[in-house]
Amino acid sequence: MGGEASGGNPSPPNGGAGEAAGGAGPTDPEPKPDPFPCASDAAVPPGFAAVCSPVIEWAAGAAAEVTTGENASLIGVTPDELTVVWLEPETSEVAYFVADRASIGDTFGEPQRLAGESVLAVSPDGLRLVVLADDQGTLLERTRTDRSQPFGDRSEGDFAQLNADAQANGYGFSSCAFSPDGLGLFYTAGGFDERYPLHESRRAQPGAWPVGAAIEACELEAHGGVGRYPTGISSDGKTLFYYDAWRGVARAAWRETSDGPFTWFRDLGDKRAAQVNAACDALYYSATESAAPILISPAL
Repeated sequence: MGGEASGGNPSPPNGGAGEAAGGAGPTDPEPKPDPFPCASDAAVPPGFAAVCSPVIEWAAGAAAEVTTGENASLIGVTPDELTVVWLEPETSEVAYFVADRASIGDTFGEPQRLAGESVLAVSPDGLRLVVLADDQGTLLERTRTDRSQPFGDRSEGDFAQLNADAQANGYGFSSCAFSPDGLGLFYTAGGFDERYPLHESRRAQPGAWPVGAAIEACELEAHGGVGRYPTGISSDGKTLFYYDAWRGVARAAWRETSDGPFTWFRDLGDKRAAQVNAACDALYYSATESAAPILISPAL
């Protein structure tokens, strides 16, 4: 894995490392035609079982029960739907916030502002935030002991091995998302010459993240330095939600097993930072044309 230092890929749509609520790619909710068609574009939906059905449909979105500014944009929500992280653009910077609740159906509590951070993701248990070291393009983390506590100072934590490889090979990170079991990490890394910047790292137990393998799928290939940015993973590991910055559209990818190749892809439309709960009966996202900053759609 090589490329230009400090992450040549444009920022992800949730603004974790760049423009607020915009990031890379167009903002028009109508995706532009794909000039690089792939075999799966004309494929028949697969028949294998998955927590998120390959033919799942979603109802119209409604505002999530979280108090944010009007220009907020979702970054992450935990599979149990009890912790949510978002950003809000301000006059001279982007501010990041986290809020928690005791149970589904409750309104999220008072937001905790995370000053001076570029937050990329939240762990499945809500106790760990992935933040970006802007000066180096490396991954750091902030942790807390339980959801009633504030997050502590940032440290390299489980990302030491990934960061060492990035520094040795001259690349940086721009987005990431955890699998709900906490043992998988999808991340985008590389420079403008990286053909497949989306990678998957797996570990057998909590600990250091090993360097991930590039996901070499036609639909995930970068063009002109514009990549695909992971936003969420289903609880069975078979469905990956991501943002296609080239076409300005959210997509989902399916695979038959939790460690197999992705073979079926679908557009989700204007659903930035799309991610589902553990049962895959609720989809959280932000949408360009919506009056509500963070939305939730039930499965039909």
